[in-house]
Amino acid sequence: MSLIASDKGNGTHFEIIPEDTYTAICCEVIDLGLQENKTFDKVQPKVLIGWEIPELQVEIGGEMKPRIFTKQYTNSLNDKATLRKDLVAWRGKQFTEEELKGFDVSKLLGVPCLLQIVHSKVGDRTYANLGGITKLPKGMPKPEPQMPQIRFDIDESPLSMINDMPTWIQDIIKESIEYKERADGFEELDENEGGDLPF
Repeated sequence: MSLIASDKGNGTHFEIIPEDTYTAICCEVIDLGLQENKTFDKVQPKVLIGWEIPELQVEIGGEMKPRIFTKQYTNSLNDKATLRKDLVAWRGKQFTEEELKGFDVSKLLGVPCLLQIVHSKVGDRTYANLGGITKLPKGMPKPEPQMPQIRFDIDESPLSMINDMPTWIQDIIKESIEYKERADGFEELDENEGGDLPF
């Protein structure tokens, strides 16, 4: 898969993001690869988009950093796709026919927005969900990014990049078809290390 489009814990526990509307900036576009959907018995391309929320700060490793909110999408721009609906709301305009042929989701990095966070309860657990997303109103100051931008393409990026991601994201990526194929290739190379290389 690629980044062209045609919440679980990570071992560190923070308080849930309160329900509200926040100014945010896209800081992560992570290709999760082709993932098996066991419920519907099919394989779907998945992508994770992350936003930093500057006004919500948390201490990590002795430093204050903005909270990150993430959402997983099926990487599709068909009529019923949630990704398409959210991107239209975020951009404030519909996609052109040309854009629908292939839109690079990583173009979202650094783009600000307003995020509406709402809560839902499942059993005794409460989750923060994306209730809505819109472009910044005219005249509203654009927030300055504080976090490094992460662009990961499962087909092109070095697999070592995932080592700097939260464990729960690593676990999802490692379940993808592409990761397993690439990881198997690296293992075969390691086994042949020291032999003649075909130049």
